[in-house]
Amino acid sequence: AAVRRAPRVALGADGAYSAVRAAMLRRVADRMSHSADYLTHGYKELTIPAADDAGAYRLAPHDALHIWPRGAYMMIALPNTDGSFTCTLFMAFDAEGARESGAPEWHFDALRTRDDVSRFFAEQFADAVPHMPTLLDDFFANPTGALVTVRCAPWAAPRGAAHTALLGDACHAVVPFFGQGMNAAFEDCNVLANAIDAHGGVAACDWPRALDAYQRARIDNANAIADMALENYVEMRDKTANADFLFRKQVAHWLGNTFPKQYLARYERVSFTTIPYAEAKRIGVINERVLDELTNELCARNERSLDKIDVEHARRVVDKHFPLDAATADAAAATAAKL
Repeated sequence: AAVRRAPRVALGADGAYSAVRAAMLRRVADRMSHSADYLTHGYKELTIPAADDAGAYRLAPHDALHIWPRGAYMMIALPNTDGSFTCTLFMAFDAEGARESGAPEWHFDALRTRDDVSRFFAEQFADAVPHMPTLLDDFFANPTGALVTVRCAPWAAPRGAAHTALLGDACHAVVPFFGQGMNAAFEDCNVLANAIDAHGGVAACDWPRALDAYQRARIDNANAIADMALENYVEMRDKTANADFLFRKQVAHWLGNTFPKQYLARYERVSFTTIPYAEAKRIGVINERVLDELTNELCARNERSLDKIDVEHARRVVDKHFPLDAATADAAAATAAKL
């Protein structure tokens, strides 16, 4: 016979389409905000197989992300240890989404036959096609997936004698363009564990206070990485083919090397430190102002070269936006040492 037990605490880590979140919404609908925002674009996984049985790679460099930016859509390829690459095509589902993106001709609904797919890839990704011998089979065998951003608040709610809380994609699913979905979930676990320890430990925990502390520490950061992931989609599919954008990235890397105690690019803050996402987003705005001051005139004059950067001018700009005191220097140096 089935046995029902009411737990003291129920933690829902059941993904973007969380049943636990749905149950919370039914129970506290008048006190819980929730949104699931779908992009008008979807994705399809494809494959570049290894070049031979020894696991040789077909693309170089073989230890990097490859991007084919096309403005309104893109394809990427990520290397695997067996010599293959997992490719993903991101583009609009239908004509309406394609028009919104500025490329009305190409969208998933327009790729209905093998001839359609062959023509599209020959025109848009001609250099990749020779490396994709199973392209047509993969395209029609693999589903077209959706891209969703989930936001909700609160993440924790009482449920009779038990308490319920959400973790990971169940409360903050993000699109994959910053590569932080799993990391964000790990951060949830770390913060929740610390909150439990701070409020009595598992055996004697004050669960309402612990769960509230957890969600207060995490919701703003989850919203920040959701925003940055959406921004990165536009950056990857469109801006990576733009000369001004590439020069700004070059200057940002130079600034990080030249002024490591003050300047750290947003990508490095997000991907290689434990700086909270909301703080990384806030500082990222300041980073852009620094780059504006150092690159806008050079780009306008078509002088995109690090040789044109005046180091002393750059130092003044960085000092203005990131004034350096002893505490800041120590913290920045510790962060840079970890990279």
